[in-house]
Amino acid sequence: MFHSLIGLYLKLMKNKGIHETDSSTEQVSEIKETKQGPFMSKATKHTIMMSVIFGVSFALIGGFGGYALYTTLHPKTAVVYNANNYGTIPTKNELDTYISKNTLLDTFNTDNKAYSLLNYALFKQAAEKYTLTISKGTVLSSGITQTIESTVYNTPDETFSQNISSSSIVSTANRTYDRHDQKLDTYDCKKKEDWANNPTCRNVTYDNYIQSNGKLNRGNYYCTSSTYSSDCPITDRYLTNEESVYEASTEKSKHVVNAVMIYDIGPKTVTSSSVSKTESGYEIKVEVTPDKGTFKSSVQMKTTGGLASYPKFSSSNLTIQVDEEFNLISHTAVDEYTAVIGPINSPATQNFTSYYFRSDTDTFNDVKVTIPEISDISDFKGYQLFPSSAK
Repeated sequence: MFHSLIGLYLKLMKNKGIHETDSSTEQVSEIKETKQGPFMSKATKHTIMMSVIFGVSFALIGGFGGYALYTTLHPKTAVVYNANNYGTIPTKNELDTYISKNTLLDTFNTDNKAYSLLNYALFKQAAEKYTLTISKGTVLSSGITQTIESTVYNTPDETFSQNISSSSIVSTANRTYDRHDQKLDTYDCKKKEDWANNPTCRNVTYDNYIQSNGKLNRGNYYCTSSTYSSDCPITDRYLTNEESVYEASTEKSKHVVNAVMIYDIGPKTVTSSSVSKTESGYEIKVEVTPDKGTFKSSVQMKTTGGLASYPKFSSSNLTIQVDEEFNLISHTAVDEYTAVIGPINSPATQNFTSYYFRSDTDTFNDVKVTIPEISDISDFKGYQLFPSSAK
């Protein structure tokens, strides 16, 4: 994994840069609502109300897979959108030139180009040998606040992810172990104490995981494209994690997938973007186009929340902090949408912040991070790296 990502990173640093063209498998279609009759008995209404309360709660939990979190939606129509176009990503030489000439801000604040700086940072993060993302957030819907704490930890030999979510009504504690052998071991529990009680392990193939969660919890990997179907909404089909295999492949639809974020960032998935200078580096703001850049999140939520259709967001905004070398520091996502279950419409707001770390070893800022055994219910070591303001 590490060698293929370094190869991609070195390629990114060359003057040619990365320019993903539109895929022939990019698709837009509409999923129509299921109509319901206007008349219900009192018993039916009571049942629906109870289902709504628990449905919202479970969807608050189920909508998050390590990078983003969402509540449940049931829109009248929802767009199905698959694309792998990242646009033109600047090279290190180009960025150095812009900075030396003091033209970086003017250049990337023109014609909505600032999102390409985020893609540069995302690909750079993916190329590191060890990476760690730790996250905290909340979703507020129907008067219920769901809190989530999660991590994704990538090493050369294994990827570990963990998600603990709780509210006054329901909670979940999930772990996934990816030993880079094209399948994952997943454990879906109600609380973290269940991990110590010999929980059930589900073995999931990469392609099945992509179909239910949008992306693998990896930095970069390579896919081919297939035809959209309702059973397989994500058109990505896993090809390899090795750049040499990717280069040798004769598949015309082969492409790279960056999974540092669940959002797809590119010219057709970003409504607006900007960059400004800060004391420690730069701040990049990106308005993600709802139902396009958020589609993989929608697929994840539909699966884990048990929804009948894809969600439809009204807004999705990212604020990203990077240092002087465009290394990721953090990002905050704020999403607005309406939760609709049965006859109930409930506005929902998600606010989620992730912090990013990178290293040549398993130690980050003097904190040694290990992948816990499933029976280990102690706090994940990487959480020591949360800034004091987030603890």
